[in-house]
Amino acid sequence: MEYKVWDGLLDLQYIIELDAQSNGWNWNLTNIANRNSYPYGTRGTHKFFGSNLYEKYNDGLIYSRLSQPLYNLYLHILETKIQPFTHSNFELIGVMGNCQPFGSDGSSHQDMYDVSPQKDYTLMLFLNSEWEEEWGGEFQFLESLDNNSKVLKSISPKPGRFVFFEGTIPHRGLSPKVPNVYRKTLVYRLKRHE
Repeated sequence: MEYKVWDGLLDLQYIIELDAQSNGWNWNLTNIANRNSYPYGTRGTHKFFGSNLYEKYNDGLIYSRLSQPLYNLYLHILETKIQPFTHSNFELIGVMGNCQPFGSDGSSHQDMYDVSPQKDYTLMLFLNSEWEEEWGGEFQFLESLDNNSKVLKSISPKPGRFVFFEGTIPHRGLSPKVPNVYRKTLVYRLKRHE
């Protein structure tokens, strides 16, 4: 299982600004994991709030509402952390925000974008500028896509924490255990070029 966790890369003021910026994103109930309906992909195992900020399509078209500071943040983490860790080059495929309110646990899923021989990776940033341990919201790597499978690693949503992992690893995000708290993440989807 290939993954890496980085803390302390952003100062608290910057995390507060990112958290505040995310409040203005166009949140919709469109984040669907394990899409299983053909041909539209409108059903899956779970749905919660998402905001699509960037998507690169196979035909070369790009949809983007990604701000320059968020793109620069990605480039900084790519150059200073990801490339030294993996010794690989990556292409940015998508960027999205995730927002989970109380009672909206995610189910086990994989972040896979196509079936090419290139590997897909995810870089996730916990956006909340404050988080109490008793609020829950853990990110979990699982042994399989079965929701009852063994939890291999549980990572708390510490403000400003980055998690980088191979998209084929089964995982899920747990929702807050308390009402009126939202667990927010920023997710960069990457394609690895060997």
